[in-house]
Amino acid sequence: MNKRAKQQEDSWPGISRLAGICALLVALGFIPLSLRVGNALVAYVVYLGKLIWPSGLAIENSMAWMLAAGPQPSLRNGARAVQSATQASRAAGGSNPVILRTLAAAYALAGEFPDAIQTAQKALQLVQSNGALADTLEREVTLYEAGRPLPPAQR
Repeated sequence: MNKRAKQQEDSWPGISRLAGICALLVALGFIPLSLRVGNALVAYVVYLGKLIWPSGLAIENSMAWMLAAGPQPSLRNGARAVQSATQASRAAGGSNPVILRTLAAAYALAGEFPDAIQTAQKALQLVQSNGALADTLEREVTLYEAGRPLPPAQR
């Protein structure tokens, strides 16, 4: 893993704090009603995240995951998820299994199942020593081989 990817991986606890702050801002009404729905809220969260983490690797991957496999079906967008996950994967040197998992989920949602299978299998090769992630990736490859994207909220 390159140095930049490692630094971004270390910032994952901050992502949870950012999501909590955004949820609080929405609940208190500080985020306008027009930003509470759909991809506008996703874009706003990403904007705030990039202010905090300018390199944006973790934010880009989180946005891609939300678009590819997030809990709200109305926010899912395969093409945008592929775009964001591809950017994150390139920035990480194409060898971060968590980001590759996101990219595979994005490909599957976009209906690009051969790419989803290939990407998930690459991630699986990188994590053979991590039993939990390897098991998860094996289940996801089975879904992609069946021509099915991830159901919402599989993180």
